[in-house]
Amino acid sequence: MPATLSDLEQQNPNIRSQIQTWQRERTNNGESPTDWSAFRQHASGIGAPDPGEEAPPEFMQSAPRAETSAPSGNLGGQSAQQPEPYQQPQQQNPAVLDAIRIKSEYEADKDTPTDKWLKARGMTQAELDAALKLAASA
Repeated sequence: MPATLSDLEQQNPNIRSQIQTWQRERTNNGESPTDWSAFRQHASGIGAPDPGEEAPPEFMQSAPRAETSAPSGNLGGQSAQQPEPYQQPQQQNPAVLDAIRIKSEYEADKDTPTDKWLKARGMTQAELDAALKLAASA
């Protein structure tokens, strides 16, 4: 009979969070979150004790939650909150940034007639209109 996660926690108190993180990463990479052999290799690679040849029943029960990418799901009845994975801020498209800059400059310089403002910047009315539209949609 395979050990339970509670049994495995006696030798590795972090095993629940390690399984959750590993299963979520495997799912996000299009790999099977239920491959116990691969998890054992992972555990060995991070210096954790070998959890044994047979997966605990909770390992397979947690996989459907990993497949739905629920980052804060619980594992085996334990409520272990996992922090959200870090996501880099979205990079703005340079064209959008340029359009926002143009809109800001145009709106700040209301005293200059549009035709003179455009001429000073080497822009056409169509380019200004496109920039204003793009900036408004950002």
